[in-house]
Amino acid sequence: MEVFPQATDFTTIRKHDGRTYTIHIPDLEIPTCRKCGDQTFAVGDCDRIIDAMRAQTGLLTPEQILAHRSELGMTQQVLADQIGVAKESISRWETGALIQSRVIDNMLRLNFRSF
Repeated sequence: MEVFPQATDFTTIRKHDGRTYTIHIPDLEIPTCRKCGDQTFAVGDCDRIIDAMRAQTGLLTPEQILAHRSELGMTQQVLADQIGVAKESISRWETGALIQSRVIDNMLRLNFRSF
């Protein structure tokens, strides 16, 4: 099977926090088989989908969470203690491995503003 990256007008439906979102990426490059046209996702494709969902929902990005925490001179443990979550959750939000809920996003924003 020979595959090549093909820009695809991609739409998917994702659920987050009990709500359904339609995510649209007009130019997602998906590895596509030259012979049969089958497509398969590569590692970075899911990141673009998650980034698009974060943008649509208005949640803080991993980079924003890390930047705000760093600007305030907080460790992950201090931030975790202040909002009542595990340190590992902070790490996952900052690396993008996990998307925070709207409630947690609001708590993060309030915490960052209070300093």
